[in-house]
Amino acid sequence: NRGWDGAWVHELGHAIDYALGLPSSSMPYEMRSKYRAKINSHPILKLNSSYYMKPKEIFARLFEAYVKATVLEATSYMIFLQTDAALPDLDAESIAWLAKVLQQIMKEPK
Repeated sequence: NRGWDGAWVHELGHAIDYALGLPSSSMPYEMRSKYRAKINSHPILKLNSSYYMKPKEIFARLFEAYVKATVLEATSYMIFLQTDAALPDLDAESIAWLAKVLQQIMKEPK
């Protein structure tokens, strides 16, 4: 998909978003605003900012950034070729928000 090996992580982010009832639609405004500023300051990415600013895309890219920052052992399937410029910054607010969302699927079975 999309010609780069890391695309499956991005697509998994979309699958999680859909499976959890689109939490991307309730992403805090401040997170979206910071990402918009990052995209608009990039000479190439800003040309397609309407695509990058869709909540579903921000969620999938936030998930990519989270996996990229937290997976300790990279495998051949986790080659991230997406530039960091296209990924949201992992500040405390975005990590806390995503962790809260992901808790819904990380709960231990009873």
